[in-house]
Amino acid sequence: MNNIKWLELTFAQITPIHIGKYNYGVISESRIFIPGFTMWGALVNAYGLKNGATDEIYTDAKKKFEYTTCFYPVLNGDIYFPKFCAGQLFYASCSNEKRYSEQEIKVTFTDTCVSTAVSPANKAARDESLHEIEVFLNRSKYNTNICGINNINQVYWRGLIGLRDSSYRNFLCKGLEIIVGGDVKYGLGRLRLESIKEIGKSELEAWNMNKNGYFRNNGNSVANYVDVRGAKLLKGKVETVVQLDYTKAIPEGIKDKDEEAFSLCFVPGSIVSEKNGSLLKLKKGVFRISN
Repeated sequence: MNNIKWLELTFAQITPIHIGKYNYGVISESRIFIPGFTMWGALVNAYGLKNGATDEIYTDAKKKFEYTTCFYPVLNGDIYFPKFCAGQLFYASCSNEKRYSEQEIKVTFTDTCVSTAVSPANKAARDESLHEIEVFLNRSKYNTNICGINNINQVYWRGLIGLRDSSYRNFLCKGLEIIVGGDVKYGLGRLRLESIKEIGKSELEAWNMNKNGYFRNNGNSVANYVDVRGAKLLKGKVETVVQLDYTKAIPEGIKDKDEEAFSLCFVPGSIVSEKNGSLLKLKKGVFRISN
């Protein structure tokens, strides 16, 4: 088996992004992290478009980019990982004691975009067509300290990708632009790659894995989803993970013998322990049972 070379990627957020979470009536809520399967899809699409957009190119890229973690916000140089505490979800810095609740981050960095369909006949809004989209901004909304968060002029996103060969290093260059999330027709989702750094064992520990991408339980909150079939929940929550293939004209559930389009997982920020005999390996931001 070829060794996996792990790279830490840091993207600058250029426009607001919408990472779909839940819909409440006409309101579409956004996540405040980028799931690994979402980042994987963005990288596959960007690579395919730059290299001919053939089925063969997309198929190859899907396999090569599958060792992708979730990506988290970087504020003032510090990455903030999720962590459950006293029944609440917080985002905590790895380098200091700072932490912010999910609500505090939303107050500071999220806003809403409102859209509606227009009738061609009279240019009036169509009935029941109002749609409200929550977006994560590329800078803080306020110029003053709000919720303990100082004014942030630029939001970055950081995560890892593991590559088995060096051919894709020519693609992952500073300045690469990708589109993440939904509602791209509104100009949302633009990220630009700002830095690429090769990392080793010590950095991988913060992501609960070894150099081969296998789960390593260090007692800390997990930074990626974990399949419930391979672990027990000690603290946290469960979520149904839905993975769609956006390289198709009409997005459809992924078709892969090693994974499912719908799966039940413990969410990032949870604390888990492996079930006896389970071997979990990272794939698109989810630790799944490895055959």
